[in-house]
Amino acid sequence: MDSFYKLLWKHIFTTELIKVKYNINSGNDLSRLRQMFSGFSKNYNTKKAALDYINEWGDRFWIDEEHRTTQLTQTLEKKLEANVDASVYGKAKLGVKGLRDLTEEEKQDIVHHGQTAIVDRVQMASLDNVINVLSENVFNDKNNIWYICIDSLDDDWADDKIRFKLIKALFETIKSLQCMSNVKIIITMRLDLIESLFDSITSPGFQSEKFSGYFLPMKWTKKELTDLLSKRVDYLFEHRYTNKSVHINDVIAKKVNGKQSGIDYILDRTFLRPREAISFFNKCMEKAEGQSFITEDFIKQAEYNYSSERIIAIREEWSRDYPYLKDFLEVIRGMKDGVEVAHLINSKFEEFSGKFSDTCKEKNYPFSEEAANAYLGLSRYGLAFMQSILNVLYKVGVVGLKLTPQQRRVFSFSENINIEKYHIEMTTKVYVHKAFWVSLSIRSSEQ
Repeated sequence: MDSFYKLLWKHIFTTELIKVKYNINSGNDLSRLRQMFSGFSKNYNTKKAALDYINEWGDRFWIDEEHRTTQLTQTLEKKLEANVDASVYGKAKLGVKGLRDLTEEEKQDIVHHGQTAIVDRVQMASLDNVINVLSENVFNDKNNIWYICIDSLDDDWADDKIRFKLIKALFETIKSLQCMSNVKIIITMRLDLIESLFDSITSPGFQSEKFSGYFLPMKWTKKELTDLLSKRVDYLFEHRYTNKSVHINDVIAKKVNGKQSGIDYILDRTFLRPREAISFFNKCMEKAEGQSFITEDFIKQAEYNYSSERIIAIREEWSRDYPYLKDFLEVIRGMKDGVEVAHLINSKFEEFSGKFSDTCKEKNYPFSEEAANAYLGLSRYGLAFMQSILNVLYKVGVVGLKLTPQQRRVFSFSENINIEKYHIEMTTKVYVHKAFWVSLSIRSSEQ
């Protein structure tokens, strides 16, 4: 299916670029498009193949991407049906049972016609001709950049097995479209999704480092976030209260807990991402409604709502990968910040292990055996189960870890340091991120 997935991406990108570039909104715009393609400089065969592709798919350029994808899939299916023996194709359409009845020779026949006769030889070649014409005649002005932006790849839009194959094909397609010098395809992805993708690829010769040059880590500094909030404050005050420039430090407490500024207190309770900083600050503004200054008390009141929302958000964000995250959060509820792992493996954890073992069986979660072993033999098996729990909590950013006295504490969202569960020992210290202190009732001298 790899060839088919690449074809899908190429088809979607190409038709979308043509649609937007030439403002194609109906069938009436097609004649204009054909005339422009006819005048492009390219050898006759390449130009003819490109025009053939336009003629085949042109009447569907103005429909949305989902319908275009469906149309392509249905067209290829008809071509496959026409090329494969009718009796063999009939069995294949019966689903799993039909496929089980196929001989190896019949399966290979379907694969051969699907990859070579249809996708590789006919469809991909025609599409590549269109891309060549576009790269030389249309998308070649580096001063006029066109962007395709793709987001939400970490959402629940397909089964992981298919989703990872589609994303892998997407990466490879982007590399092949570099011939269009002024077209930039930008993808936003969580780091853990990329790591899961690479772990899932078993293709011979695949090397993840070949893609590393295409990734740009996105990080915000405290100064950048402070400037962002200041601009929002300045805009608000300029339009409602005063014409003077107002900085965020002019309207927020200078000290919280007698130690740090109000803005630092807020940012320390985020993953240094804009939406979290804005969310916390907006809640502070709500508490200070009618006032011209955000006091320490207003910040503390806002933190209750903010921390509760962050717990819900982190569970929703990771629900696909860790549907049991809500259960794991209970293991650290009420703990002292900076405690050693050995102190977490106690009677409370023993009780949790027994209940979670039953939950695993009921909801088909992993860790059933680890939880049961910890419940039956805490001193011997407790660490193994705790390692699994803390490994998950570290990956989602809820806890930071200090593996040894010589090392500093690290959080996954800021350090991008991979910590495997076997790195966690009895003496490892566990720190809960400050965003969750209130909602998880974490005990700390800083509060």
